[in-house]
Amino acid sequence: MELLIYAKDGKIKAISFDEAWGDSEKLLAEGWEHTHTINPATFLQFIHNECKNDDALFYIQSLGFKDF
Repeated sequence: MELLIYAKDGKIKAISFDEAWGDSEKLLAEGWEHTHTINPATFLQFIHNECKNDDALFYIQSLGFKDF
């Protein structure tokens, strides 16, 4: 599953490809810009294994991952 990332005014929306299928034109009309398409599993794996920022790791672990 891929997530489409939209940005506007310093905020982001991450929505599934299926959700974007019906909402993409509406989001663009409201000023949201499609900035990225990501694979969430690859993204979380990269941040967890490569990120040296303790805050980022704390937030990922707070999603329910066990402490490693």
